[in-house]
Amino acid sequence: MMPLRVTSNRRQRATALIEAAICFIVLFILLAGIVNGGRLFTTQTALTNAAREGARWAAGHPTDYNDIAQSVLNELISGKLVPTNATMGTVSTVGTETTVPIRSTLSGSQTAVISASGKVLGTGTHLLAEVKIRTLTDTSSTSGQKIAVGVKYGFRPIMGGLVGMNSKNLYVESQMIRM
Repeated sequence: MMPLRVTSNRRQRATALIEAAICFIVLFILLAGIVNGGRLFTTQTALTNAAREGARWAAGHPTDYNDIAQSVLNELISGKLVPTNATMGTVSTVGTETTVPIRSTLSGSQTAVISASGKVLGTGTHLLAEVKIRTLTDTSSTSGQKIAVGVKYGFRPIMGGLVGMNSKNLYVESQMIRM
């Protein structure tokens, strides 16, 4: 009779171990989802602040695209979405929309630097975000003209590859009326 109890205890311990492993996996996935949700909320807030700051600058200086993009870049840096070495690329205008890329250039000693979005970057120039500046109303006078500043940013979840979501482009736009 004694050997039967030992076997029963071993089975109970093995069952408990399997149940604990399953619970830890579920808790880990739940925790990763909570962390990703927090990162997404923080990123969205920082993008909103950057777009709002750019639109605020654009309301007073609607044709100064470099300074508009610089105010957005400063907010993205302070929100820790882009590294401090990020720079603005070449301004391109098509119709009423102007686009300014925000890039980061890494030298040979900076290989495998992780960007703010969680992506491993090698050497070279990498696109981190884009600033879009648009005039929404076409009036003869400049006063009362609506100007929109949008920011596009690639968000990468921590465990995105496991759930089939490697990167998600977030776009936030803010509008102001020119004074």
